[in-house]
Amino acid sequence: MPQIEDLKSALMRNDSEGFLRCYLELITQGCTLSVPTGTTIEKVSRQWQDCIPKNCGTVDVGLLKKISEDWIALLADFGAAPSKDVAGSLLQLLNHKIQRHSQQEKASTLPDPSLSQVASQISRDYQNDQKARQVPIKSYEAVLTDIKVAVKGQDVDAFLLSYLALVHTPKPPKLPLNTMLDQIKVNWEKVLLTRFNLTPKPLFLDQLSSRWFNLVQRRGVPISESDIKELLFFYRKILPELTPFPKVKAPAKPKKKGPMWQRLKGFMA
Repeated sequence: MPQIEDLKSALMRNDSEGFLRCYLELITQGCTLSVPTGTTIEKVSRQWQDCIPKNCGTVDVGLLKKISEDWIALLADFGAAPSKDVAGSLLQLLNHKIQRHSQQEKASTLPDPSLSQVASQISRDYQNDQKARQVPIKSYEAVLTDIKVAVKGQDVDAFLLSYLALVHTPKPPKLPLNTMLDQIKVNWEKVLLTRFNLTPKPLFLDQLSSRWFNLVQRRGVPISESDIKELLFFYRKILPELTPFPKVKAPAKPKKKGPMWQRLKGFMA
C-alpha cells in the first residue's frame, strides 16, 4: 500500500509518472488529496504546488513542469474532467501508458537489424579489401605473360588487372588520362600497339574502354603510383560485383572437304 513517503521518493527520483501513479493510488485508497483542474501548464503547475503534501518538501520547477505536462496528457487521453471520482479510471489509464513506455524502452535497447546489416556489410567490405591487397606480387615477365594470354583470350578484366599490376614492377603502366570515352579508346589502342605490339579486336577495345571509363568514374583518374595501386585494389575488390562481358566465340572452322573422287562417289551412289 503506497504511503506519502512513496510520493516523496518518486519526487527525489525525478519520476513524474511514478509520482502520478502513487498520487492516484493514494486517492483510490481514500487519502484526502485534491487534483489540479487547470488546462494550461502554468495553471496546473501552480495547482500542483498546492496539491502536493507539504511534507514532500520543495519540488524542483523542472520536475513540476514535467508532472504537469504528463497530467495534462493523461487527461487528454482520458477525455473527461479530472476529479476524485475518476481517479481509479485515470490510474488504470496511467498504468497502461507506463507499461507501453516500458515496452518501447526495451525495444529501443534491442539491436537494430538494419544496424547489424550495416556492420556486417562493413565487415565484408573490409575483408574483401584486405584480400585485394594481399594478392601476391608477380614479376614483370609473369605479368607480361598474363597480359598476352588475356588479350588472346579476349578477357578484358584479366588484361586490365594484369596491366595495372605492372605498378609493382620496374616498368609501371601508362594509363589514359582522358575522361571522354572516344579518347580513352584511342589511348588504349595506342598502349596495346606500342607497348605490347598487339592489335586489339574492335569488340575487345570497346569493352576495355567501357570498363576503364566506369572505373575512373567511380575512383577518379589515377595520376600517381599510389593512385594506381589503390585503383588496382579497388578493382580486385569489386570484380565479383561487375557484370562480366560476354565471351566471344571463335568462328567455327569450315569442315574440310574430302577428295573429289569421294564426293563424286557419294553423288553417283
